[in-house]
Amino acid sequence: MEKIIYAKYNNMRCPLFQTATLILEKDGQRWVKKMPLAAEAERHVKSFIEKEMQLCRLYKNVQVANAFEEDAGGTTFPYIQGEHVGSMIESELDSLDCAISQIKKYMEMIDDFHEDMVVDFQISKEFEEVFGSLSYQGKAVKIANVDEILDNFLIRDNKLVLIDYEWVFFSPVPVRYIQFRTIFYFLVKNYSIITPKMSEKDFLGAFGYCEEEIGVWKKMDDHFQEYVHGENHKYMYPLHYEREIRDINYLLNHVPDIGGEFARTREELEKHRHLLEEKGHLLEEKGRLLEEKEECVRKLELELEFERNKNFRQRLKDLIKR
Repeated sequence: MEKIIYAKYNNMRCPLFQTATLILEKDGQRWVKKMPLAAEAERHVKSFIEKEMQLCRLYKNVQVANAFEEDAGGTTFPYIQGEHVGSMIESELDSLDCAISQIKKYMEMIDDFHEDMVVDFQISKEFEEVFGSLSYQGKAVKIANVDEILDNFLIRDNKLVLIDYEWVFFSPVPVRYIQFRTIFYFLVKNYSIITPKMSEKDFLGAFGYCEEEIGVWKKMDDHFQEYVHGENHKYMYPLHYEREIRDINYLLNHVPDIGGEFARTREELEKHRHLLEEKGHLLEEKGRLLEEKEECVRKLELELEFERNKNFRQRLKDLIKR
């Protein structure tokens, strides 16, 4: 029987794009499966077959993980082991100059496209539906993987492998926007490590992005996020999750004895931790008892089967004697 090793549910999207990503295992073999969480998302999940074929035409230096369609409405991929490019660079964040150099190195490898895939940007109806209007003169790619975040790439046998390519579009998209997303979402993920050493403006500036261009691509990305998550991101943030945000200055000025509050909160958390540990021990004991009971049942079943066979053999002998 196959078992689930990992599961991720993307249910805070428009129904068209609500999917589940599972890592499954059976008989020591693992594979990845993407499934629709809504009937409307079946087309999106099945689109990986076409996206894989088209991306192979785009990249010179990147292998694209194979996609296999299934009858059950899902698409499967091989479970590929390797080192995530994003994680490799994050390990070098003690030196931002080194990390920036590494990002540039891998982006240059990834974005070495086949020449016939690179065109001058011209806006299209399909583009506007996803990214909004844009006045821009520059290079674009005809097959656009706009989610070239570094964690979607592995190094395996000294080769780059693209393991996730959900957001691929078949109309020209500016290369600078795709590259901006790579850099920006690396910054977002590692914001607390990078920004004490270098501002967001300077970090993006290290890759040649000025404030005006940053504004253009952020606006375009807002349109893309609304395309995925609904107008005003309505599927991303259900109302019952909305909370008013209070920063540290508000707490210091409005909450009396905040130090005491923190201490009491810490004490409560410690109590809950002890309770969880106790419950964990009880569950372990119950599991052990359950295993013992199951073993007893198996023994009884074997004994019963033995007696049945014994009686059968005796009846057979009696018949032969007659």
